[in-house]
Amino acid sequence: MEYKKYVIDNVEIYTYKTDKFKTIKINMMFINEYSSEDILYNNLLNKVLYKSTKTCNDEIKMNKKYMELYSPGLRIFDMYKNISEKNFQYTFLNEKYTEKEQNKNNIDFLFDIIFNPNIKNKKFEKNNFLLCKNDLKINYNLALENPNFLVDINSFSNISEDLPSKILMSTDIKKLDDINEKNLYNYYINFLNTSSLKIFIVGDINEKQIINILKDKLKNFKFKNNDLEIQEYTLINKSITNEIRMHKDFNQSILKLIYKVLNITDYERKYVFPLFNIILGGNNFKLYKNVREKNSLSYYIYSRYNKFESIFSIECGIKKENYNKTLSIIYKQLKNMQESIISNKELRNAKELIIASENNIYDNLNSILSELINVSHLKTDDNEEYIKKIKSVKISDIVNLANKINLDVLFFLEGN
Repeated sequence: MEYKKYVIDNVEIYTYKTDKFKTIKINMMFINEYSSEDILYNNLLNKVLYKSTKTCNDEIKMNKKYMELYSPGLRIFDMYKNISEKNFQYTFLNEKYTEKEQNKNNIDFLFDIIFNPNIKNKKFEKNNFLLCKNDLKINYNLALENPNFLVDINSFSNISEDLPSKILMSTDIKKLDDINEKNLYNYYINFLNTSSLKIFIVGDINEKQIINILKDKLKNFKFKNNDLEIQEYTLINKSITNEIRMHKDFNQSILKLIYKVLNITDYERKYVFPLFNIILGGNNFKLYKNVREKNSLSYYIYSRYNKFESIFSIECGIKKENYNKTLSIIYKQLKNMQESIISNKELRNAKELIIASENNIYDNLNSILSELINVSHLKTDDNEEYIKKIKSVKISDIVNLANKINLDVLFFLEGN
């Protein structure tokens, strides 16, 4: 991937120019250390910043501003690894298709959202703050009525290792009551003062214009060069399986298994793990064919992997009376992989899925942005090099990985 890098003071800016799209996408990523207490503050801060600015201090003014800018899209979200990444992802129509100065107007608005929030007397404005706080509580309580969310909370929070997934799912919503408009403001100021900033931009951009706009906007701020690096978790300790069963008044039962991969190598993490995951839990692969198709035991079944944390999970929706049989078939498919019962066709089909996805990256603006972040920030291979390495993976590599797994959490949400 041929991108350009600029540095303004301590702020790194990465750009990728493509004329395939009418929109421009910017991701402003604030990188910092974090503790479990920060997660609720981050969730609430995201809502408050999204809701209003100092100049657009109510919903009507915010909506009017969005209309003036031809309805840009904004997502504010956090990613937790060994460090936290707060992302302000903003998509707007290129001024080539609107009118002059709209690129600058959109960047001005994004900076207003981040750096000029609705603050009075060193506090977030009370009415908006309370609306956001109440909204967060309501959304959380509604989520608890979703069986899949309930399963995630109760399975990931019981992982034996202190991984980001565990920290995230162990968050106590009751502590939200301790946050007020003053201490959220203090948190926000500390967040700005201690974060480093990276900016990623993709689209049909005039790079000189965009960099000059950003240079002018950033001159009033000082960001840390804290040199925080993303570190993958290498798990070495075997754990005793934590078996948990919970009954709830849902029609469907859900089975969740979380595995650790012990002593994973860098090569396995990057290239073998994705193929292992597809062959095990991809659509029309082992679990799908044997649990869902052949035995009609599940409504759905899949596996997911987290390469940073060296874990993967299997989830399926079943009838409660099918618990033992489903579990037996899942164990059997994993044992088959450990014993090299993997066909060349399975490996070939898994590789083709990954390669097809990689070849389509440049057809989607979101995918291009993800690739830019992966290559420049996460230091991954670009898609051409990645495809080469994927092609090199052998069945024996997948068998070796399969023999490193350790079942850590077995959770069953028993419905009616």
